[in-house]
This record gives sequence, structure tokens and C-alpha cells, in this order.
Amino acid sequence: MQNFISALVLIGLVSYFTNPAIALTGLNLVGVVGVFIFMFLYCWAKKTIDEETAKQKQNNENSGKRGLQIVIIIFYAFIVFIYTGLYLTYVSRNERLMVVMGALLIGALYFTFYIFKNTEQMQNKFPLSLFLYPFLFLTYNLENQRSMGLLYTILFTTVVSLWGFFGIEWFVGPKKEYEGTINKGMCKSYLGITDEDLSLNPQPKIQSDINRKNINYIYIAITLIFVMFVSGLLFTYVSLKNIWNNY
Repeated sequence: MQNFISALVLIGLVSYFTNPAIALTGLNLVGVVGVFIFMFLYCWAKKTIDEETAKQKQNNENSGKRGLQIVIIIFYAFIVFIYTGLYLTYVSRNERLMVVMGALLIGALYFTFYIFKNTEQMQNKFPLSLFLYPFLFLTYNLENQRSMGLLYTILFTTVVSLWGFFGIEWFVGPKKEYEGTINKGMCKSYLGITDEDLSLNPQPKIQSDINRKNINYIYIAITLIFVMFVSGLLFTYVSLKNIWNNY
């Protein structure tokens, strides 16, 4: 729920500042369905890789999923390149200068998060949604420009679906061995516990593993239900619009 609220807030910012108007054509609807399928595969591959064990990584069990991620990232890089080129050809020279200045500012901000960090406990992350989000503010006559409208629909749907699944991500996050943990030495010092007192090893949290697996199933089910619901609304709207136009 928190992820969806964050997505709605950021979508609201895009709508407030740029007011994009997307034509609900059949081609755009096909693009929306294709993006949902692409993002389902991407999220499934990314979540599997993020949660893989050291043994799985050593045996290279998820090499196919890594390849799938790379292909999807290259695909979106190609879309962004084409969309930015089309946008810059339509706008004025002053607008192009503003885009270049904004790109430099955002790039400096991103690399600040990327470079200045604790290298021992933190790792670099490359969330696709943060890379694509700034391009949503580049809108120009999307209703009449068919190619730009389709590409914008793909980018917009991608960002929404990624935020709905993963939430807001940063470029820097804790390493896996430090994620959700606290400083063991400091706790022992505060509690007055020595190594000899820790005679019993903690039991593995079997129930936690079961709950995590169930939550993953719920995520998949909610994603499928959401896709079916949105698709149903879109097809219903198009059908009613065609019937109304016939009358």
C-alpha cells in the first residue's frame, strides 16, 4: 500500500507540472499490455536475483534471469534514446538548453548518491524506475504525435508498475549481509553479554521463511489482478466510446 501511495504522489507531480495528454488508441493499449508483461518478467527476475543465496550465485543458477534483465534494460535505453531525440527535434532552442541543464543537474545528483557512501556496508543499486522517471517530464503534443505518445505511454506504465511492485528505490542501499541487522558488538556491550554467554545458537526462523514465500505469492496475485482490472477498464472504455460514436 505504501508503494502504491508513493507512486500516486509522483504521478501527481508529473500530471501537475507537464499535464500529459495520452490518446487512448488501440496501439497505446497494446503497448500498455506489453509493458505489464515485460515488467512482470523484470520484477520476477530482479527479486529472484536480489534474494539468491551465496550457493546459488556460486553455481550461477540465475544466469538466465540476469540476461533477461540486461535485455530489458537495453530495450528501455533504446526507447529513451529515441524519445529524447524526437522531443528535442520538436521543441525550441531554449527548451533544449533547459533540458541539457536539467540533465546535468540530475546526473550530478544521481552520481552523488552513487559515489559518496560507506563502501563497507553499502552497495550500489541501479533501479530502472529512477532512471526513467525524469523523462516523464518531457512532454510535447502527445495527442497528435503518435510515435511520441506510444513511447511516453510505455515509459509511464513502466514507472508506475515498478513503483507499485518495488516502491521508491535509491542508488545506494545496504549490502545483503547488513540489511535489516544491527551492530552486534554494540548490543553486547550495552547488555553486558560476553561471548561465553552466547552458548545457544539462534534457531532458524522457519515461520519467517514461510511468511515471506506467502507474501511473494500475494504480490504475484495482486499484480495479475491489477493488470486484469486495468485491462478490463481500458477495453470497456474503448468499447463504450466506439458504441457512443456509432450512435
